[in-house]
Amino acid sequence: MASHDDLEQAVRLFDGHGVTHGEITRLPSFGIDVLPFEDPDSIQLELTVPAT
Repeated sequence: MASHDDLEQAVRLFDGHGVTHGEITRLPSFGIDVLPFEDPDSIQLELTVPAT
């Protein structure tokens, strides 16, 4: 199962490849951590993992 560490690894990969992204945010009411980022067409997407 994916974890917060996986989101942190995604941030490092995004930074290394110049991908625009936001900060990892915890959404307690949904029980998830979220990492927003933009695809090459500037469409915002999100990676999510269960909050631990």
